[in-house]
Amino acid sequence: MTIFQLGKSLIRGSFPYSLSIYNGGSFFNDQEIPLEIQEKSCREVERNSFIEQLIVESRPEFITDDKIKLLTSLLKSKKLRVAIGLEAVSDYVRGICINKGFSTEDYERAVEILKKNGAELSTYVFLKPIYLSEQESIEEAVRTTRYAFSLGSSEIMVESAFIQP
Repeated sequence: MTIFQLGKSLIRGSFPYSLSIYNGGSFFNDQEIPLEIQEKSCREVERNSFIEQLIVESRPEFITDDKIKLLTSLLKSKKLRVAIGLEAVSDYVRGICINKGFSTEDYERAVEILKKNGAELSTYVFLKPIYLSEQESIEEAVRTTRYAFSLGSSEIMVESAFIQP
């Protein structure tokens, strides 16, 4: 029995579900999740009437027109939602305080590819990166949320940092 089959056997009710695959990295990176598995995941979602969307996460550099076009075509009428960890709209905060390794332009390019291919966007926003005061952190999170919504993100997920003493 596969993990997918086990999950399916536990589902009760007749309302639509989402299948979320969070791998702690990038679903579209073929080195992390082979293309064959990406395609099979889409086919399984498309085949099962109780699932209405596939939710995955990815860094912007792995979001390509060819990849999104392929996977949305396999999903047919089902939705693809991609979560991107923008974290902060400021390139300085994202680069120095968080060390994400991509620019605002990279995020914008990925968003355009998703929109062009009918995929939906969720965005992670980081609350309280190191080196920022509480006030600066809140202001950056608000700016980032507004920015992500303005580009078409339909969901914002705020994640806070906590370092145990």
